[in-house]
Amino acid sequence: MLRAALARCRSWDRKVSERVTRYVAISELSRERIAKYLERDAEVVYPPVEINRFSPGQPEDFFLIVCELVRHIRLVAGAELELMHREMLHEDDIAGLRLGDGPYTRVELPFTAIPQFAQTLLELHSDVHPAILAHPERCLAFHQDPQLLSRLVAQGMLAQVTAASISGAYGPTVRRSAWSMREQGLVRVVASDAHDAVRRPPLLREPLEDAGLGELVGTLCEDGPAAILAGERPAPAPPITPSRAVPRRWLAAKLRAR
Repeated sequence: MLRAALARCRSWDRKVSERVTRYVAISELSRERIAKYLERDAEVVYPPVEINRFSPGQPEDFFLIVCELVRHIRLVAGAELELMHREMLHEDDIAGLRLGDGPYTRVELPFTAIPQFAQTLLELHSDVHPAILAHPERCLAFHQDPQLLSRLVAQGMLAQVTAASISGAYGPTVRRSAWSMREQGLVRVVASDAHDAVRRPPLLREPLEDAGLGELVGTLCEDGPAAILAGERPAPAPPITPSRAVPRRWLAAKLRAR
């Protein structure tokens, strides 16, 4: 019923859009969305901001966040440290990247394999201990050495995989890697790796449920992150029987529904 109602809304929206004489967008992204959903071209008129009045300043001891405040969103201080740019930060800067009130720092991994990858991680881990490795299932170094993550976890690191990786949205190689890490008990947190509301939306429950892991949503998406923000080590997720853990290619199904 919901799908039929949404289809009627989209059809009505498309008809109404034809009455508009001219579209104006405030950015190239808005222009692309108008072309995608309304099949209309738009002229980009950027907001009147005198950018010459602004210049980069010295970093201070606070973060400026501009967003809509609603009850179900809680803002927590923290940032992600890019592994390849570790040398650009001063030692005193790393403490400001920690998640919440705990000691954890999330580390963005490169998708390619770099020389002495494990050694670089271990050196970084000694600086930002303990480190949370973001999306290792999408990193070539872990594909080439399937036991690498288990060795790093043994050193005290935590692994965070992307929900869409488990459901097959990034292809069969990434899906196999994510499932192998999960079955070995190496994954303590599942995240969305969302970048926006359209191309990389913040989806967690749906991909996991479609992959047969719906009963782990609370453990991997709620309890694990809460423990990290509190400075505690997340508990391992309970095992899932193979009969209930069969990925169903969530992204392909989503695209067919459109």
